[in-house]
Amino acid sequence: MKPGSIDQLRDAIDALRDETVVGCDQRLALLELDQLRAQFDAQYARRLEAFRVSHEWADDGARSPAAWISTRTRANRGRVTAAIGTARALADLDVARAAWESGLIGSDHAAVIATVRTRAHADQHFHEYEPVLVAVAQTNTAVETLEIAKGWLDALNIELDRDVV
Repeated sequence: MKPGSIDQLRDAIDALRDETVVGCDQRLALLELDQLRAQFDAQYARRLEAFRVSHEWADDGARSPAAWISTRTRANRGRVTAAIGTARALADLDVARAAWESGLIGSDHAAVIATVRTRAHADQHFHEYEPVLVAVAQTNTAVETLEIAKGWLDALNIELDRDVV
């Protein structure tokens, strides 16, 4: 992280707060903010994964990174655990992570991709499917993306001769 990046972000948020929004067309701003939120979430996830791997959280006696974060931010531990799971699952998925970091897919889509990867229990197969799933995510809602991915998961289970649960 560049020195001062968080300070710059804070300044930008302060500038947004000072803008007049009532009586102005907000359509473009809302679309841009949604894309920026996805990009921000991707950067937060990148840091979550680095924090998880570093075990810095254990230095303070926490049992997990989720416990450390939720204790200090008063955030819902389940939400934090889910965010850490998404960060972990996407850490080595270059296509999905790049799409999320650029705002081409949203955070809900990133969570779906993480879920599908975890459910697949077959990383080699998933890595082959990843570009297709990201393309699906770019043109569908997160719910639709999950439904399409469930079809792939069913086909994968048949191919691998696994019982469908």
